[in-house]
Amino acid sequence: MNNISPTLAIHGGAWAIAHTTVDDHKKALDAALKTGWEILNSGGSAIDCVEKTINSMEDSGVFDAGKGCVLNEKGEVEMDALVMKGDLSAGAVAALQDFPNPISVARRVMEKTPHVMLVGEGAFEFAKKQGFKSMHIRELVSDREFHSWKNNHEMHFGTVGAVALDAKGNLAQGTSTGGTRGKMTGRVGDSPIIGAGGYCDDETGGASATGQGEAFMKIMGCKTACDFLKTKNSAQKAAEKTISLLEKRTNGKGGIILLSKTGDIGIAFNTARMARGYARDGKIVVEV
Repeated sequence: MNNISPTLAIHGGAWAIAHTTVDDHKKALDAALKTGWEILNSGGSAIDCVEKTINSMEDSGVFDAGKGCVLNEKGEVEMDALVMKGDLSAGAVAALQDFPNPISVARRVMEKTPHVMLVGEGAFEFAKKQGFKSMHIRELVSDREFHSWKNNHEMHFGTVGAVALDAKGNLAQGTSTGGTRGKMTGRVGDSPIIGAGGYCDDETGGASATGQGEAFMKIMGCKTACDFLKTKNSAQKAAEKTISLLEKRTNGKGGIILLSKTGDIGIAFNTARMARGYARDGKIVVEV
């Protein structure tokens, strides 16, 4: 492939993001994009870019991922994450507890096991054996979240995701989340499910979703978005058609980022706000 422009697109949730948190979202998105762009701009791989970009968002405490995770009905953390490369390699974890960077554990599942997904206790034991450091819940979860969970406050932040195209024409995507506040123990949403919360194929494109996970699962949102690219839709049109389908068939709410195999960007959502941004040709754009 010639004349490839490395490109990175990210999201930090499509939700009723509170006005008071917009600046925090923008700063965290900007920091994540700069982290990922440095990797792409220096000739790094799409998968390295995606992992480190999402690590930045997981560590920020701003989003519903990593150190910003919400609590389930029992006041516990259960994280879901998926990484996928354009050659269809993939790794995922679901209902993972006590580790601040589930996207990195998911990548290790992809690279170090014959499996695609590990869940619950099995994912926890694997992460420990791989040398990842666990954290006590009071270190991992913010005081803000304990207070919000106890008082059943509305969520104003969401899942994180990234899709990257590197200089060699390789695509990769990643999605990481703590799920929905107060969810039933063991609930798994769309984020770690191939085709639903994330998908990547070098022959079409890569996508990551955020919003109501059960709705995206029903229409296999990210695979659907990539399939729309096969019929010569622009990435933007494909993203818009996916969100339209989500609303029409499930009455669902959410957003999606989509990157075609040529680096065409599509971003669409039907919520009040969506935290999103992209980096290409040294230009970084952030919107909330």
